[in-house]
Amino acid sequence: MMLIGKGAEAEIHRHTDTVVKKRIIKGYRHKDIDTRIRKERNRREARIMKKVSRVIDVPRIDDVSEYSITMEFIEGTKLKSIQNIERFSEELGKIIGSLHSEGFFHGDLTTSNMILRHGKTVLIDFGLADRGRLEDFATDIKVLFESAEATHTGFSRTKFFRGYSKTMEKEKDVRIRLDTVYSRGRYLKRPQ
Repeated sequence: MMLIGKGAEAEIHRHTDTVVKKRIIKGYRHKDIDTRIRKERNRREARIMKKVSRVIDVPRIDDVSEYSITMEFIEGTKLKSIQNIERFSEELGKIIGSLHSEGFFHGDLTTSNMILRHGKTVLIDFGLADRGRLEDFATDIKVLFESAEATHTGFSRTKFFRGYSKTMEKEKDVRIRLDTVYSRGRYLKRPQ
């Protein structure tokens, strides 16, 4: 297996057509607490991925152990590497709306966690995902907007919301909450 990524909580190893996300030991935490946290986060991530796979494209899970998840390797292009993403704006809205309509937020909704495979966007890394409320959904969208606009050209909030409204029944409530989330910030850059 080859290490292909390392984050704050896990290492990602590739083995042929699978990847293994292994939650790493945190030496600064008490051993019992660390064990419990790693097991809980691992189970939660796998459970959420299985549930949302009914409505959006995510990596197929092959195996779950106490501290790791083995899933399919997604061959494709990270959305982050594409400069102009205007053509993806509405599709991203539909995908995120579908995720939110299932009651889950992603928690790290950046274009680094989206891979294009055969013309479709696959959402990856559900390590921070959980059940959500309007506040969580609005925060997901704010993170996506800031990530997309800082990294890419052409991202359209209008097209995003066109797609989002097609799959998320509470779209208007989320937009109202998004405005509230933006109003708390130091630099007000509200959605259009």
